[in-house]
Amino acid sequence: MLLHDLANAVAAFPNGLTDLKGAEWDDLVHSAYLKAYSRRPTHEECEKPNAELYPDILLSRLRAVHAEQAERLATQGFFKVGGKGERIYLLDDEDLRDDFGPLIGVIAHSHHWPMSKVLSELGERIGTSSVIPSDWQVDALKIACVLRVADAMHLDSRRAPPIVRAFRRPVGESAKHWTFQERLLPPTVRNEQLVFESKRAFSADERDAWWLCYDTLKMVDDELHGVDAALRSVRDYRLSAHSVTSIGSPDRLAKKVRTQGWEPIDTRVRISDVYAVIERFGGRALYGNNLNAPIRELIGNARDAIHARVALTEREFGPGKIVVRLGSDETGSWLQVEDNGLGMSEEVLKGPLLDFGMTYWRSTLAQKEHPGLLSSGFSPTGRFGIGFFSVFMLGRKVRVVTRPYKRGEESTRVLEMNMAGNSRPFMRLPVAGDKFERMTDGGTRVRVYLDEAPQSEQGVLSGSGGEEEDARSLLSRLVGRVAPALDVPVFCASQEDVEPQPVINADDWKTLPFDQLVSRVEGTSRRSVGNDSPELTVYAKGQLVGRIQLETSYLRNRSGEFTVGGLSTLSTRGASFRGLLLAENPDLSRRDAQPLATAGDIRDAVGKSLDRFYRSERSSFGKLRVSLLLLGFGVRPEPLEIFILNGRFVAMEEVRGWLKDTAPGSSIRIVLSDDFEITGRYGNEETVDFSQCLDDWKQPKDIVIAAGSDDDGFRLGFEVIAQGVPPKPKKPLGFMTWGYERVPCSLAAWLAEEAAETWGVDPARMLASGVVKEGTIGELNDGAPIHSEYLILTRPDPHANQEKLPLDGV
Repeated sequence: MLLHDLANAVAAFPNGLTDLKGAEWDDLVHSAYLKAYSRRPTHEECEKPNAELYPDILLSRLRAVHAEQAERLATQGFFKVGGKGERIYLLDDEDLRDDFGPLIGVIAHSHHWPMSKVLSELGERIGTSSVIPSDWQVDALKIACVLRVADAMHLDSRRAPPIVRAFRRPVGESAKHWTFQERLLPPTVRNEQLVFESKRAFSADERDAWWLCYDTLKMVDDELHGVDAALRSVRDYRLSAHSVTSIGSPDRLAKKVRTQGWEPIDTRVRISDVYAVIERFGGRALYGNNLNAPIRELIGNARDAIHARVALTEREFGPGKIVVRLGSDETGSWLQVEDNGLGMSEEVLKGPLLDFGMTYWRSTLAQKEHPGLLSSGFSPTGRFGIGFFSVFMLGRKVRVVTRPYKRGEESTRVLEMNMAGNSRPFMRLPVAGDKFERMTDGGTRVRVYLDEAPQSEQGVLSGSGGEEEDARSLLSRLVGRVAPALDVPVFCASQEDVEPQPVINADDWKTLPFDQLVSRVEGTSRRSVGNDSPELTVYAKGQLVGRIQLETSYLRNRSGEFTVGGLSTLSTRGASFRGLLLAENPDLSRRDAQPLATAGDIRDAVGKSLDRFYRSERSSFGKLRVSLLLLGFGVRPEPLEIFILNGRFVAMEEVRGWLKDTAPGSSIRIVLSDDFEITGRYGNEETVDFSQCLDDWKQPKDIVIAAGSDDDGFRLGFEVIAQGVPPKPKKPLGFMTWGYERVPCSLAAWLAEEAAETWGVDPARMLASGVVKEGTIGELNDGAPIHSEYLILTRPDPHANQEKLPLDGV
C-alpha cells in the first residue's frame, strides 16, 4: 500500500490518526523498534515513530482497526450520496439483518482473533432465525474457521490481476506481494495437503518476492494447523487440507514454486555439535564460574512453563509450584528442578530445546501447539534460547522427563543427554515403575548429575553457609539468592524429605520483613541489616518495583540486586543499596539489566526521607557520599552543602545565584580535584583535604566540588552506584540514562546542567565550551601554591555564532 493510500485510510476516521493511537499503537511501535533496533522506543518515538518504521506500523494498526470496524458493517448502514438521512445496508432484509447482522459482524471481526478467543467466543454460537426453517442451524465457529482459512490461502493470481497492478503501480513491500501472488496458480489439495505451484519461475532479481511467498505460505500452514486442531477439539471436524506441502524446506518448495538461475538456501543457524558450542559460547564462557547461574536458569524455565499453563487455562497460581531437590543414586549426586507447568511435546524435545540460541516461546511451533499463548499477555523470562545449556556447568549428564499438560500419562517422554564421550542426545519412553520418570500431571523434571559433591569446595553449595548446616538449608538459601522476587512458589527438599519445604511464596518479597528480604538477597542467614537509613518502597506506574535501603555509609560489601522476572542478575558488581529493584531487558548473561523504576520514581521513593539523609551527615566527606549516592539514582541533592564558594560550603540554591551573575561571554572555573596539592606550609608536595586549609586559603572566585579522597573513586564526583550504571565516566560532564530520563552522574555534570538552565542556553552549545585543565588554582596566605584539576565553562554570548554540538561532545 502506498503512503497516499495510508493517508486516505487514516482520513476515513473522524479524528484521523488520534483515533488509531493508544495502547495498541504503542505495542506496534515497541515491536517495530525492538525488531529493528533491539531497544524500546522513547515516549516521543511512540508518538512519532521515525519515517523508516512508520508506514508498516500504521498499516498494521489499520489492519487491526479494519477488523474492529468489520463488526459494525452489517448493521450500521450507509447514507446514499445526496440522500437526506436515508440509509442502504449490506443486508437488505430487515429481519435477517436483525437476526444475523451482529453475528455476521462478530465472525468478520474474529478473523484477527487468536484461535483461543475464536473458540471461547464462537464455540457455543449455534442458532437459527425467525425467518428461516428451524432446522437450519448456523454454526458460527465452522463459518468463522472456513472463512479464516479461505482468506489465508487466497494468495494466487486471482487476487493480483496484472491490469490492476498497472494502474496501482505498487512499490516496496507491496510490490513484492503483487509479484509473488500474480505468479501463483490456484492451490489444489493432495493427500490432505494444500499444494501451491507457480505459473513461471522467479528470477534472481525476484528472490525477495520468492522469500516473502515462502514466509506467507508458512503462515498459511500455521493457520491450517491451528484451525484444524481447534475444530477437532470441539466439533470433531477435520479440514480437507491441514498443512501446506513442502513448506518445511525452502529447497523442496522451490520445486513447486520454481526459481530460475538461483537456489534458495535456508540460512537459519544449525548446530551439528551442540556440546562444542556449549563449551565455547555457553556455560562458563558466558556466566563465568558462577554456579548459581544454571540453577537460576532452570528455575526461570520452570517459572515460564507455569505462567504459560496459567495463561492457557486461566488457572490460579495455587496449584503451580517449583520444587528444587538434592539427592543421589547409583550414578552419583544430582540436583533436580521440577515444575507442574506446560510440559513439552516430542517436537519440542527434538527441536527448540536442543536448538542453541532458539527460544521456544517465539517459535512457530509454540504458535501451532498453543494458539493464543502469545496474545494472552504471557511474558517469558527466557529470551535467548541458551539458558538451559548452562546446566552443563554443573554436570555432564542430564535427564529431562516431561509430559504435556493437555495429554495423558502415556505422552510422557524422557530425554537423555551426556557430554561425556560426546554421545548424542536420545529420547525414549519412561521406565515402568521408575518413580522419577512417572509424571502424574503435566510438567517437566530436569535432573543434572553433579561433577562435584554439593558441599565440596567446588560444589554447587559452596559459599552458601557454614559446614555445620544441612544440605537442604544451604539449598534453600541458594534458591532464595537466585530467585528472590519470584512470582511462583518454590519448595526445596533433600532426597530424604517426604514433603518439600516452602522457601519462596509467590511475590512474598513485597511483604517480607525487610531484614529477611535482605538476607534472602544476600544469601545469608537472617540478621539485622545494621543501617540507620529508612526502607524505601519504589513504585513505577502505580506498581511496586522495589524495596531498598540506601547505603549511606561507605562499605564495600554492598548487596542490592536487580531482578528480572523475579530472578537475580547475580552481578559481581556491588550496589549502594540493600534490597532489590525489579528490572527488564537483561543482557545475554543476565548480569546487567535496566531498572523498571525511572529517576523520577526513585525521587518519589526518597521523598520525605531526604531530610533524614541530610541530617545524618555532618562532615563534608559524608555529605559528598550522600550526594553521590542520590545522584546515582537520579536524585539531585539540592539542600546539601557540597560546594565551596567564596570560602564557604554552599548548596545548589546559592550556586544558581552565582551562575546568574556570570556575564555573557565570560568563563567560570569549576575545581574538580578531591584534594589539593600544596607546597609549603602543609609540607612539601603534600596532598591534604581542603577542610584543613580552607581558612588559610585566598579563595578565588571559583566554585569547588567538595570531594573526598581520590582513593575512594570520587575524583570527578562519581562512583559505581548500582548495577547497570557505568563506572566513572571518562569525561567530567558525564550523563547516564536511568529509565528513559537523562540525568547527571557527577557533580560536575550537575553543575553544568544547572549552568545551562540558569543561563537559558542549549546544553549542547554550552557544554561545547568546556575545557578540562590542570594547574595552580590559588595560594595560601603564606604564598604556598595550590594545584588542582579544573573545568572551564563559558557562558555563551547570544550575539556570537557558536555551533551546536552533541551533549557528549565535551
